[in-house]
Amino acid sequence: MSSQWFRTIVSFSHLRLWAFSKLLFVLVGCTVTYCTLLLYFPRTGPQFFSFFPEDYIYNHTVTPPTHLPNSSTVQAVLVFLHIQKTGGTLLERELVKTGLIGRDCLCFKGKRRCPCKTPAGDTWLVSRFSTGWICGLHADITEYTECLDTSLDATDERFANRRFSTGWICGLHADITEYTECLDTSLDATDERFANRRYLFFTVLRNPMERYLSEWLHVRRGGTWHFSRLRCGGRSYSPVYSNFTTTETGAVSNDNFYHPCYMLPQFTLPYEQVEKDGNKHIRPRRGDHPDWAHVPLETFVACPYNLAHNRQVRMLADLTLLGCYRKLVSWSVPADRNNHALIKVQRDLRISAKHSLLTRIRVFGLIEHIVYTQYMMQRSLNIVFRRLLTGTPYVPSQSDRRTHATLIRATLNASELQAVQNRIQLDSELYRFARALFTRRISSYLVSDSSVPFSLRRPLRTLLYHRPSLWTGLEYLLLGDQSGTQTAFARRLQKVLIRGFIRRGSIPVAGPDKDSLQSKWANKLTSDFENAGLLTAVTGSLIQDKKSTQIDEEEGY
Repeated sequence: MSSQWFRTIVSFSHLRLWAFSKLLFVLVGCTVTYCTLLLYFPRTGPQFFSFFPEDYIYNHTVTPPTHLPNSSTVQAVLVFLHIQKTGGTLLERELVKTGLIGRDCLCFKGKRRCPCKTPAGDTWLVSRFSTGWICGLHADITEYTECLDTSLDATDERFANRRFSTGWICGLHADITEYTECLDTSLDATDERFANRRYLFFTVLRNPMERYLSEWLHVRRGGTWHFSRLRCGGRSYSPVYSNFTTTETGAVSNDNFYHPCYMLPQFTLPYEQVEKDGNKHIRPRRGDHPDWAHVPLETFVACPYNLAHNRQVRMLADLTLLGCYRKLVSWSVPADRNNHALIKVQRDLRISAKHSLLTRIRVFGLIEHIVYTQYMMQRSLNIVFRRLLTGTPYVPSQSDRRTHATLIRATLNASELQAVQNRIQLDSELYRFARALFTRRISSYLVSDSSVPFSLRRPLRTLLYHRPSLWTGLEYLLLGDQSGTQTAFARRLQKVLIRGFIRRGSIPVAGPDKDSLQSKWANKLTSDFENAGLLTAVTGSLIQDKKSTQIDEEEGY
């Protein structure tokens, strides 16, 4: 009897010890999580609120492309939506020229395009360097939808004489409207057969202010993108250089609804009145085609037909449902200074762009966060880049992101920046939404990634699943603020991700190549600002940028 009683006491003690250990484990775990959040997330951060409902989060558990059914039933095709001045050229070059592990494109010396085909002869990548602008120059998602299947039906020999892989298969910098109209037809033509395809759109977004200023500098150097088709609803809204009249107020009487600003007399300067570094110069011509070289920022912002206004929203929206380009001027009307209210056509455009970002774009990246962008591309598209997008095995510092836009922005006053902001309000709202959505998506990947240390995953899991009211805090923890300042947590996480890229086969740029790239970039900055007539304005910033880069290299960043 006594032995049985003793065993009962011992078993009860074990039960109490087990319960106490579980309670201790929970308390310690909660304490560690709380301390980690206090360490990496300051209490003085932004206000917390839920910014979109749960059903607005696109489910990323979709079967990856390489696990799709056989090409005889459905063929997965990656389609890169290249928005101007968002850093898309870097991504396309790494996709096609440098290549992916296990998915190479066929490149020939002296040829600018590289066919990207499967062993069965099917095109698996649509981009500038692979198929070319097959649906128009910088085609949007509307143009791609209308054109792709037809355009990919050309012979294989055409690749040898085109620019990169398929070229601008749906037009120069086609938007999502052009891709929607063009993709099926274009791909049937390229592959010489009809196929049941599944298009996986992906793109890169950029801070709207920097993107707008970068496009202004590009136009100021003489760029026009005059080969853009602007296809929508089965017709092209391409630039018209004649047969249109203007009234005394500058209104255009023509049914094409879009006219290049550099062809409208009220927005062009006589050649002898062009300013360059504060002096009057004769504007140079680029062949026989007119351009808008050396255009002042004030004139660039004032033109209502300027496609730079809210470009990211327009290229992601389904324009066929919005009257195509008939409402182009209304889309770019500056917001009311008092209440910042949007008119109905602007709200419709914004909603359509958000819907495309949620449901039609398989994955998107933020060029300011290139490490996260590579991680999202590799996880969502099931690919591995052969080379690090950062170039080096170090986390990019603030000075590494100095671009044309950041240098020229420092020379602008508050009124000029406000005038630009009034023209890009839709883009700014879309970018804030994109940052929030990007944060939710990458967090859902990170918390289930066993290669990420548990000490980094646990705070993310707590904020993501157990604290919905802190989602804005989660965004700050991963992406920092709009100025580009990173948290210590984000830098540590990016170091872990870069090491993971290297383990999977991505290689950094070698030392001599890195020095060569930095030298080329410095020379390009100087040359571009000289061609734009703004070299004197940014000379001090260029010198300071070189000093900052040298300091960062010495510190090992």
